[in-house]
Amino acid sequence: MGGFVFSRRVAVHACALWGLVSLWPLGASAQTVGDEVGGGGCSTAVVRGLADQLVGQLNCLYPDTMEPFDEGGQIEFASGAVLGNLQPGAIDGLMAALDDRAGSTITITSALRSLPQQYLLYQWYLAGRCGIQIAASPGRSNHEGGLAIDVSNHDAWRNALENNGWDWYGSGDVVHFTYVRAGEDIRSASVLSFQTLWNANHPNDAIDEDGLYGPQTEARLGRSPVGGFEIATTCNPCAQGMHARFDSAQAPPEAVVGGEVTISASFTNTGDATWVAGQVSLATNPPVALGADVIDGGSTTFTHSFVPAAEGPATIALGLVDAGGAPIPAGCEGAPTGEVTVTVLPAADPPDDPSDPDDPVDGSPDDPAPDDGDDLDGDPMVDGSGAPGESSRAVGLAGGCGTSGPLGKEPPVAVLLLMGLGLALVRRR
Repeated sequence: MGGFVFSRRVAVHACALWGLVSLWPLGASAQTVGDEVGGGGCSTAVVRGLADQLVGQLNCLYPDTMEPFDEGGQIEFASGAVLGNLQPGAIDGLMAALDDRAGSTITITSALRSLPQQYLLYQWYLAGRCGIQIAASPGRSNHEGGLAIDVSNHDAWRNALENNGWDWYGSGDVVHFTYVRAGEDIRSASVLSFQTLWNANHPNDAIDEDGLYGPQTEARLGRSPVGGFEIATTCNPCAQGMHARFDSAQAPPEAVVGGEVTISASFTNTGDATWVAGQVSLATNPPVALGADVIDGGSTTFTHSFVPAAEGPATIALGLVDAGGAPIPAGCEGAPTGEVTVTVLPAADPPDDPSDPDDPVDGSPDDPAPDDGDDLDGDPMVDGSGAPGESSRAVGLAGGCGTSGPLGKEPPVAVLLLMGLGLALVRRR
């Protein structure tokens, strides 16, 4: 395969695609792969837990080299040992063959094969067990590269498969077909997947990560648990690159139009890339640039101030962007964004200013008390129009005996005496 380089590079892929991978061993058995060589069985399903982890590790190291395909419809898996994965081109060739024989079922006994599965088959083959016609040594089988299938009803499917890019091995291995139209030779990736996963779980007993199957790798493979390792993968796709988690925000519940509002927002770096000062910003208007580097796992708080121009609820979205303005997405945990809402009230009237003669203040000289309607206090009488003097008395007289004057006061004593004199004259008549 041209250009396929084994290295510790890591790339992002869809977490859901490889749902077979778990964070814990799929089996709790203390049995090792080596124990199963003479265990009496003939199915590689006994190492399925470890095999599933290695499929995930392969795609972790070299994304998009394998694709899953499901049992169902025209496809039947012969046993629980079958790993439903192949290179994309091989899957296309398989689907085309199915179309040629619509309505017929193909029974697959093996597709992608992990290193421990190939190891057992090869050991059983050497021991003359299980009726195995031929088996390649670990790291050398086309099954390990995702370019081969074994089909139990091979006679019925031979023409359809050969017409769509599958080469039949022949009488030496009648069930075996290799896809030859497209794909890459990545058989050694099966070995490298095991080597990297072994080292992640045994840092004090590390082996070379070279993709070559030799005595070091074989010895560790024989001691590996059939149910899988505690550390299931060396890379976590959703933790690679720039990722953020919104933690919390603080803001006043209320503010007034024209008043400054200050909010703070805290975030955690959940990726594996350092946030560089000035290269990450809070996506507000205006943006708030990061002031200091934040390493993976670290947290920081941004502070943003703004002046609301209108009353009502003001909702501020809180998220981070990179130097190019692209939002920093979520990683393996939590949401990357949040928000706060501040209720903006109308601006309050300004307070009284006693030093300003044009600013009426309760109880101050420039805020006179209303006139009480008589001249006894030395103030001119004031009617509703502000005119002093007799006009007020005239209104008082018009009110009649016992009525109040224009300001709600009783008539003066002199007015009462005159009214009494008038009544007496009337009676004499």
